[in-house]
Amino acid sequence: MDKRIFWLALGSFAISTEGFVISSLLPDIASDAGISVPLAGSLITAFALAYAIGAPVLATLTGEWDRRRVILWTLVFFVIGNLVAAVSSSFELLLIARIVMALSSGLFAATAQGTAVALVDDHHRARAIAVVVGGTTVAARRSARWSRPLPAGAAPSSPSPRSARCPARSCGGGCRAASSAPGCR
Repeated sequence: MDKRIFWLALGSFAISTEGFVISSLLPDIASDAGISVPLAGSLITAFALAYAIGAPVLATLTGEWDRRRVILWTLVFFVIGNLVAAVSSSFELLLIARIVMALSSGLFAATAQGTAVALVDDHHRARAIAVVVGGTTVAARRSARWSRPLPAGAAPSSPSPRSARCPARSCGGGCRAASSAPGCR
């Protein structure tokens, strides 16, 4: 299989991680912006709507463009959106940054999958798409199970040692919050 597909999967992982991590930051965002947590939650709704509506529209509009350029520009706009979000001083600016990130994420996902299909023979298309979408799957799993940042050099798909021993994952705080639960050490 073409090694470029794994780079597309890495891009999917990086972009998707941002989309999944924000839910754990909502209380902090609400506090910093001086708004309620439900209003901060509208950042997730806006991202989802922009992604769902914008991805097919942008993919159609850019369908004839060079895929490498589309992927490059989606990553550039994604980084710009993140930088604007990082320095935003208002909820409105943060909302606009999230919409820019969603549009670039959606277009990246569509273009990455199309590119993966174009890079392989007909009988490997499903595998190529699975590898690219696997980046999103790993990001979702990592965001749902790990409460601490990924250590440098660690494999993104390996469970953290502590979460592997702890059956009490539904408490929201992982083993740290449920250290008295049976099976937690």
